[in-house]
Amino acid sequence: MKTDQFHILLILLSCIAAFLIPFELFLFSYTILGPLHYLTELAWLHEKKYFTSSASSELVIIFLCAIIISTNYILYRLGVDINLWISFFEPKYAIHFIFLAFVAAFSAIFLNDWRAKIFLFMLSFLGIYLFRNQFYYLFFVGLLLPSLIHVFAFTGFFMLVGIKKKPTLWSKICFTTFIICAISFFILPISSFPLSENIKYNYILSGFDTLNKTLITIFDGTLFNKTNHQIIFESPFAIQIQRFVAFAYTYHYLNWFSKVHIIAWHKINKLRFGLAILLWLIALGIYFYDFEIGILTLYFLSMLHVLMEFPLNIQSIQILIQK
Repeated sequence: MKTDQFHILLILLSCIAAFLIPFELFLFSYTILGPLHYLTELAWLHEKKYFTSSASSELVIIFLCAIIISTNYILYRLGVDINLWISFFEPKYAIHFIFLAFVAAFSAIFLNDWRAKIFLFMLSFLGIYLFRNQFYYLFFVGLLLPSLIHVFAFTGFFMLVGIKKKPTLWSKICFTTFIICAISFFILPISSFPLSENIKYNYILSGFDTLNKTLITIFDGTLFNKTNHQIIFESPFAIQIQRFVAFAYTYHYLNWFSKVHIIAWHKINKLRFGLAILLWLIALGIYFYDFEIGILTLYFLSMLHVLMEFPLNIQSIQILIQK
């Protein structure tokens, strides 16, 4: 089977599974496929020098941003008040470091002069100060960029880059199928389905209920109580959102694993590959032992792979807008 035809099959399978078991599929993909994706992609990105030339300072900035964001998230989930240690730091300030990581990636790709780099970061700090309390800035950068934009939008961009480089009928059909499946979740009828209390509990532990609830508030106008999670399991619009989320994450991971013959990510250094597999098995063991500990333990890898992919994301956008 040709590559594009195989991807169409993966898209359709992800779509059907997302319709039938949206919460179960997401938890399976995020906890089983996710860690293997983080580890193998980070190893591959490292060997590709993160698609930058010699921007070591920017890479250090991105890495430090991942540490700050992850530490903040873990402390918040553990109920630790970071204000006791850093009086001026609020949990939402970690969102600014996602933005700074993207700025650092932009600097690494487009700027060579150190004065231009400093000016860009000064401008970015000004922007952060001006928009620090703006809801849509916090929502876009803090929730969408590391989640749905990463797994859905950038996956779509990579597919478009492939079409631009090698336009074929099947590659266009593949991308069209990807978009139609995404739209289908919001236009086809919603049917109810049983959901175990364990699945509900683990989904809340994953932290993705915040994304769902925020999307419900923005697009459906439904206000929710932070302690009342039933809306994301019962609301028709919430189920539509979850089906889309499950589809986006599942195909994002399958898309990566199926690119073996295209980008040859499996040909990374054998030691790194072996270490990635070992760490993946350890991650599965942690999830099996305690799901919440697994979420907190793997959060740093999840965030790190998102931020370290920014240079590649920016380059894909650059390719698309070039004539």
